[in-house]
Amino acid sequence: MDAVWAREAEYWRLVQAGDAEGYLTLWDDAFRGWPCAEPRPVAKDAVAGWVRDIRERKLRLGYKLTPEGAVDCGDVVVVYYRTPVVLEYPDGHAVNRRRVFKFTHTWRRSGGAWLIVGGMCGEVPRSSGRRAARRDRGS
Repeated sequence: MDAVWAREAEYWRLVQAGDAEGYLTLWDDAFRGWPCAEPRPVAKDAVAGWVRDIRERKLRLGYKLTPEGAVDCGDVVVVYYRTPVVLEYPDGHAVNRRRVFKFTHTWRRSGGAWLIVGGMCGEVPRSSGRRAARRDRGS
């Protein structure tokens, strides 16, 4: 399980660096998933566009991974986490400062390496934290 969380950390380091080529090495050729900004699921050949944008537009990426759980099924591990994804442009303006996204990645051990075979992203509703706090207090 630690090896998969290390690969998730590498995923975000590569995104932050704008290293689309390195980023693509994390993905299985059979990958199918649903990125946040896409209207439908995509294959591996469509996942690195946002990483290229970070590099080409010279954006700075801010993130902070908060693990929410994982399931270890031997050669398959599914991880769940949330993070803000703040993009800062060279002129200083930033987008997504108040948005948090949730991610699910399914990793499969293939030839000794962990590769992403499936995934999904979505925005965490801003009110979800308040609802959970009220529920915990019995309101």
